[in-house]
Amino acid sequence: ITFRHVFELMPFDNELVVLTMQGKEILALCDVFAISGGQGVAGLRMTANNGVLRSATIAGKEILPEAYYTVATSDYLSQGNDGMLPLKNHIQCWNSEEKIRDLYIEYIKQVEVVEAKVDGRMDITM
Repeated sequence: ITFRHVFELMPFDNELVVLTMQGKEILALCDVFAISGGQGVAGLRMTANNGVLRSATIAGKEILPEAYYTVATSDYLSQGNDGMLPLKNHIQCWNSEEKIRDLYIEYIKQVEVVEAKVDGRMDITM
């Protein structure tokens, strides 16, 4: 992986933000994922069929509508862009002021091999 690859993957200056959200908004976000065919996530697992959310868990536990969850994402998506409207409904937002691209670069410098694998966290059939 070269710096060029990282800049091709992340050409914009998006910053990492950490949101506090209620479960009902996370479930609404899962509905968006179900309709759009999925997104890159960590910690969340979901299944959907024909655009309808069937199940969703965080850390192996059912998402509770009134519970509070922490979500790390980009400042761009946190504003509801790219159809991620439920992210706008966060209760609190902390901006790290760190470019996500720079965080990727730091990670890549620290590991010898970057591995990617499909692990079934998004099981979406259309």
